[in-house]
Amino acid sequence: MRLFLTYTLILFMALRSVADVPAKYQPYLQMVDSALEHQHEYVAQLEDQISVLRSQLRTTGSDEQRYVLYDLLSQKFYYLNSDSALYYLDQKEALAEKYHRSDWKNEVLLSRGNLSTQIGLLTKSEEDLSAINPQQLTDSQKGRYYSMLIFQQTQQSRLSGTSSQPSLQLTDSLQKYAPFGDDMTQYWSMFFTHHGADRSQKLLEFITQIYQRLHQEKSPISGRAAFMAAANYGEAGDEDHRMEYLCRSSADNICFINRDHSALLSLISYLIEQDDVERAYRYMDYIMQVQQDYPDNVRSSQMGQYMEQIYTATQRLTERQQRLTRQYLYALVALLLVLLAALFFLVRSLRRQRRQQTALSEANAQLSQSITRLEETQHQLQESHQQVSEVNRELGAANYIKEQYIGSLFSTCSDYINKLDSFRQDINRKIKAGQVEDVLRQTRADNSKTRDEVKELNKTFDATFLSIYPDFVADFQTLLNDEEPLATPKQGLSTELRIYALVWLGISSSVKIAELLHLSTQTVYNARQKMRSRSLQPCATAEEFAAIVQALGRGKIAGESVKGN
Repeated sequence: MRLFLTYTLILFMALRSVADVPAKYQPYLQMVDSALEHQHEYVAQLEDQISVLRSQLRTTGSDEQRYVLYDLLSQKFYYLNSDSALYYLDQKEALAEKYHRSDWKNEVLLSRGNLSTQIGLLTKSEEDLSAINPQQLTDSQKGRYYSMLIFQQTQQSRLSGTSSQPSLQLTDSLQKYAPFGDDMTQYWSMFFTHHGADRSQKLLEFITQIYQRLHQEKSPISGRAAFMAAANYGEAGDEDHRMEYLCRSSADNICFINRDHSALLSLISYLIEQDDVERAYRYMDYIMQVQQDYPDNVRSSQMGQYMEQIYTATQRLTERQQRLTRQYLYALVALLLVLLAALFFLVRSLRRQRRQQTALSEANAQLSQSITRLEETQHQLQESHQQVSEVNRELGAANYIKEQYIGSLFSTCSDYINKLDSFRQDINRKIKAGQVEDVLRQTRADNSKTRDEVKELNKTFDATFLSIYPDFVADFQTLLNDEEPLATPKQGLSTELRIYALVWLGISSSVKIAELLHLSTQTVYNARQKMRSRSLQPCATAEEFAAIVQALGRGKIAGESVKGN
């Protein structure tokens, strides 16, 4: 018996262990989660800056000042909204043509060509870059120009799914003018200059320094520098630093408003491999939202692949959860059968040994009733587990509210099994010791333990429900036509609120609610009638008012499930 219980405990612990992201990567991923949580604040700050520039644009009377403001606005929109960025670049181009400024014109073509390449408008970018005469460019612009041509070829390869290398003439031109260009131009020049194991080390030394500076400056391209560092760490086989810089790149792109989320897509692939589907789906949902304001044809071609991976991983996790649930139930049934067998032999032995003792015959009868109640309770517990299994099989993906209540149900059921086993052992020990009076007193109908268990169950329900929907009381108050606040115990719910919490969860039958809360049906009916009479729609039927209550906070709860449990 003891050996079986030990084996069952080990089995439960084994079933609970599932694949997850290593703990050492959690701080980095939490950095991305935090950035996603505050994404709207970052966008709002940038939009405030844009509003100031637009206000200045409306009041300026100089075309040169207008050109400068168009340039600043195009930079602000560069990674926020590609359509707006292209609009202000077109306005710059109009001024350049008006004043026949070839330097302005070339700067517009470079900026627009790079933006078009970035969002996958390769035909448009090719038109802009081919319209540039390299001989008219400054050395700094030439560095950018040749790096853009290489970037254009790279995007073309990604879009077509092929692999190609830039020509030797193109890389030589890039290396020639890279010293005059920006940080990214110099990086790509080093990339094509160095080869072998030496390249990763030199590129890492350069790009990590660039990243630290860009991060401190809160530059929109700091995330791109971090992504390049991650790529080099990956080539060097340093997975820990690769994960760190992928997360840094993702977080910086969100914080500093850069819609290039190559790093986030890499994280999604890793999370899918680790079965962290909830987080992978949350990241993919953000990218799909970004796609609406900043469409990227290259990224669009990859969306279906990643969504298919997420769906496959979700199916795999669902099947695993169903398999684990069945194993839990099999183990529980086996354990219950052993307990029943043990109880049967115990009663048989006691009856054989104490058959001639009249005083103990009553105790045996009481014990038999206790065993009957235990069997009924165990049968109810088995039915509850079968219902949980059925619900889990019907779930297509993890659901925030149901996961919380299933976890609470398992915890509560486990507590009741432990309490029943402790009760059995206590009765067994007292009977062996001849403490019949204690047994009788402990099994009397007026024993207060049942009421205590009901209170504890209500307390657990309140805590679980309010953790999922903490604003329930305040939202429910808005349905009432008086200003008298609802009476609520400290950190819990009143009986009326608990009844309507069950209604919110979809349990609208007064009979069923009475059973769950251990109340009379009349008490439940009176409480519901009282609340309807205080509502803003006192003439609403019980079904209509229940539908209104069930609609409370659904959008809010759905938002919380996307953010995380």
